[in-house]
Amino acid sequence: MNPEFRSYSLGHLTSLITSGPRGWAGHYSDSGSPFLRIANLGRGGIRLDLDVEKLRFVRPPSDRSEGTRTNLKSGDVLISITAELGKIGYVAEAFPGQAFVSQHLCLVRPRPDRVDGEYLAYLLSSAPYQTKFNRLSDAGAKAALNLRAVRELRVPVPSLDRQRKIAEILCAWDDSIDELVRLRDARKLEFTGLRVQVFGEQSAIRERWAAVSIRSIATRVVRKSDGAAHPVMTVSSRSGFVLQSDKYSRDMAGLSVANYTRLHEGEFAYNKGNSLTYPQGCVFALSASSALVPNVYFCFRLNGDLNPRFYEHLFAAGTLNRQLAQVISSGVRNNGLLNLSAEDFFNSRVPMPSRAEQDAVADVFDAATQEIDLLDRNLALLRTQKRGLMQKLLIGDVRLAPEAATLV
Repeated sequence: MNPEFRSYSLGHLTSLITSGPRGWAGHYSDSGSPFLRIANLGRGGIRLDLDVEKLRFVRPPSDRSEGTRTNLKSGDVLISITAELGKIGYVAEAFPGQAFVSQHLCLVRPRPDRVDGEYLAYLLSSAPYQTKFNRLSDAGAKAALNLRAVRELRVPVPSLDRQRKIAEILCAWDDSIDELVRLRDARKLEFTGLRVQVFGEQSAIRERWAAVSIRSIATRVVRKSDGAAHPVMTVSSRSGFVLQSDKYSRDMAGLSVANYTRLHEGEFAYNKGNSLTYPQGCVFALSASSALVPNVYFCFRLNGDLNPRFYEHLFAAGTLNRQLAQVISSGVRNNGLLNLSAEDFFNSRVPMPSRAEQDAVADVFDAATQEIDLLDRNLALLRTQKRGLMQKLLIGDVRLAPEAATLV
């Protein structure tokens, strides 16, 4: 470590280390003072998530001292100390009026003449300290950090000037990440709107297209394994076809692989397991050259001159949801699968525009999907680069310009 960095305990660097009051969930209100919980802290960053769906409010009792003790101030650092250990939040600006924290958060108030709060928050959010938090967890069934362990935690501290420069550099990276997140989220919202416009039940575009049964445009696939080395896959509601060993950390097929259905590229599988994303099950097309999938899936290939990409986007938009909900007999079986017969599934009706329209729609949705995928990859790369830079900055392995928060 750079000799400019000196090691101190958090207790030495702070004026207050405490946790939120117990029992304040009973003081929840539709309005009042913000009440921060673990849900308001992120992983891999320090900025508070104050989305209206996550933020809670309280009207604290006037006769209890916890309100004064845990009222948040600008520069405070928050640490989750139960359940999801080590999530970090930084209070960049004071809240109008009062704001408080739950009993599951540790409030750390830095001494401004000893440590910069934003630097400290970034330090505690780094990979080495995330590992330390997990190691400091109290033994027992539930993960937890005690306040004594937090006070005794030692951290490397350079001069205040260097701390502020490090925080300014990392803050600039977070600004870039946030900007990219906003752009990605805007594109996703546009994509959702496009789905509704094209495939929605009230779509004027869809109304022009003929509606036909899946049975009339597709052939069911029931071919079994041929003994060759095909990847064993499952259909995930979030990711489509994934290797079974990746999803379950082991190959679940075992000796039953002989009964699995063998699919070829471009063929479809309907997984009748319900999920939050697809309550009536999901349909995806295989992009790999071949795969073996559980024989409980309803598998099929399109007939004639139909565009598989068009139908993949159509199924992904949940076009079948309302129809399937009407024929699914009674919830979920013991094996987690919906009570739906193959006959009812293949009798479901789907739009069938001309091949030219299928191609045009597929091209538009492919382009939109590729743009979102590219933004996701760029976002992952930016976060990886930030973690690498943060690691070097926080051990003094990067030279800083003397008068500016820039790298040399």
